[in-house]
Amino acid sequence: MVKDGHEYCVQNGYNRSHVGRYVYAFATAVSWLLIYALLKVFGELPSHWNTILSTLTTGTLFLAVYFLFEKWMWKTTLFFKILKYPNISGKWSCDGVSSFQQEDDDMIKQDFKWKGDVIILQSWDKVRIRLETEYSVSNSISAAIVYDEIDEYKILYSYENRPKDLNHAELRIHRGFAELTLNRDNESATVKYYNVDGRKTIGTMFWKRLTS
Repeated sequence: MVKDGHEYCVQNGYNRSHVGRYVYAFATAVSWLLIYALLKVFGELPSHWNTILSTLTTGTLFLAVYFLFEKWMWKTTLFFKILKYPNISGKWSCDGVSSFQQEDDDMIKQDFKWKGDVIILQSWDKVRIRLETEYSVSNSISAAIVYDEIDEYKILYSYENRPKDLNHAELRIHRGFAELTLNRDNESATVKYYNVDGRKTIGTMFWKRLTS
């Protein structure tokens, strides 16, 4: 499992490939202006120095601007309205209900209720969703964000869950799928999840953002 996350796709959002083009165009324009200013100050330079300076300046600016965009700029309000990429990074609290049946003090079987903590690492092109409970830890394997003008955002992701105690009587390593619907304030979400391959249960979760 990659610690800094995995790539995710976006449906109905901005095409990522266009961003690289615009960043390169911006870097090229700024590079031209810098070289023009240098020529005004120091006069004409040999042609090979013009080529070297232009290449180095454009490349450096491209890397710097793209780094800032990937880590921070895309999360700002201005870019959010244009790109339609929700920022889900941060810490979330989680209240869950599983279809797994558990007997209460009166020997009546009820759906199992549990709590957990969610940490999401998200950059422009990668995401990692980690959910930890008292007994297990799950990490996302793949993810997709779906934008809809009516329903706003849905995040679909698959995960692998590993119990903290591999000899636990009930828990086994298993995989599953989750469908997360972000509320319009982007501060809470409702989630449906489906476990397969080792633990065939379903359930719901309610997430509330703690930090971003």
